[in-house]
Amino acid sequence: MIEGSAIIEIEKRLEAAVNDLSKRVNAVAQARQVKEFNSEMRKNLLASFKVKHSEDNDSDAGQETLARADIEYQQGLELLKSDYQKAEKHIAAWDVANAKFESCRSLLAMARQQVPAAFRESGRQP
Repeated sequence: MIEGSAIIEIEKRLEAAVNDLSKRVNAVAQARQVKEFNSEMRKNLLASFKVKHSEDNDSDAGQETLARADIEYQQGLELLKSDYQKAEKHIAAWDVANAKFESCRSLLAMARQQVPAAFRESGRQP
């Protein structure tokens, strides 16, 4: 039989989960934006370095080769990679926090169903 103190504890955990989700909203929104535009940002980065090397080579393939070999391009790519990795971490943390919220919500619903049944069995009032 579940006790009232257990319900109170579950409610506290649920409230903590809601607060955790609330704190993560902005970071997750930015993380989703990073993921959404990462491909476009990589294309733009490459294009800007192709323009930089357009005087060195007339062919598109040659410009791309020189652009990809450019150390600054590679550094820019590493920054994009790092941003993407951070975004993935924020989203994973959001998923964990959301799972905690959902499990607390389910536990609370089950606990609340058991409490009236326990009182009916004992003849007491909730």
